[in-house]
Amino acid sequence: MINIEIDHSSNANTQLRQMDNINYLDGKCSVWPDNNLYFRIGIYSKIVEKYYNHLSCNLVFVDFSHYNLNLFSDVEWIDRFSKANVGLILVSDYKMDNYASYWWKNAESVATVIYSGDSRQIIRKKVRDVFIGRWQRKIKSCSLTQPEVDVLNLLIQGVSITEVASRMDIDIKKIYNIKQSLRRKFGVDINTLYLFCCANNLA
Repeated sequence: MINIEIDHSSNANTQLRQMDNINYLDGKCSVWPDNNLYFRIGIYSKIVEKYYNHLSCNLVFVDFSHYNLNLFSDVEWIDRFSKANVGLILVSDYKMDNYASYWWKNAESVATVIYSGDSRQIIRKKVRDVFIGRWQRKIKSCSLTQPEVDVLNLLIQGVSITEVASRMDIDIKKIYNIKQSLRRKFGVDINTLYLFCCANNLA
């Protein structure tokens, strides 16, 4: 039986610590971060109750929302899951589709990505395939690049453009170009995304 409670004190550090103590639902599945009641109910009622995980490893449905972007700007999140030998299913919102593609391309622990525009039929197929071990790579062409991810991570951590250029040893004009590319791929300015993260941490 799933325990439906909301932890209003959740923040980035709390959510990262909870990885070590993750609570798996029936069928060796769970959700992370566990701070969205509706996400948890949706995954449980639409997927966990209807499909059985035939794999030897546990599966984690990741709430890959732009409100949780601060969690994904720290590589610790993917490293911890990789060491725990779990399969990840990223459930992306429309702002995060291209970032989710980056992780699908670069992290072996990511089994699939459920994109914001996926139909119910496609979602069902993706879940069924993952649950029987048929992991495939079908990455979006506009996936984030490594330099874009590096710049994004630093900006989300509050590092200034000048300091980003210094740390990456890249001309500041190129950093601005990368920031513009990020804006196109996220559909919103990075500063706005940063504000979303801050507001979510305070919620």
